[in-house]
Amino acid sequence: MWLNLPKRWRASLQAATNYNHLLQVKDYCSEQCHSSKRVLQIIYELYMKIFLSWSGELSHKVACIFRDWLPNVLQYVIPYVSSEDIDKGARWSIDIAKELEESYYGILMITNDNLNSTWINFEAGALSKTLDKSKVVPFLFNINRAELKGPLIQFQSTILEK
Repeated sequence: MWLNLPKRWRASLQAATNYNHLLQVKDYCSEQCHSSKRVLQIIYELYMKIFLSWSGELSHKVACIFRDWLPNVLQYVIPYVSSEDIDKGARWSIDIAKELEESYYGILMITNDNLNSTWINFEAGALSKTLDKSKVVPFLFNINRAELKGPLIQFQSTILEK
């Protein structure tokens, strides 16, 4: 059953330090559930999905670094970067729409190159779909808050300082 997991789930689960706990959950779910789809759903609900939004080369590099780093410091997260996590042959627009719908936390990788990106603004809007549950964080890489414009200024941002 674990081999049927999508690539992004396998990578995050294998990197998790609480992998033994996950195996216990899998065993429990296997006993309680009759469908492998439900088992995967329960396991997936235990983890927090983080949508990493990017537009442009530098922003993409920053997003990939976050994707690799986040599960090492927060073992319960499953980060999503479209360029890395869409399976080959899949329709990218459907996959991204599904991830945006299922994610309640998003980090927008903002650089000088994508300050006015319509794609970043689109994803920010999709992520902020439920005002009481969603969290959208612009991560400002080599720019300051005063340079942020448009709808992104409504979100509390984080600046890279080191």
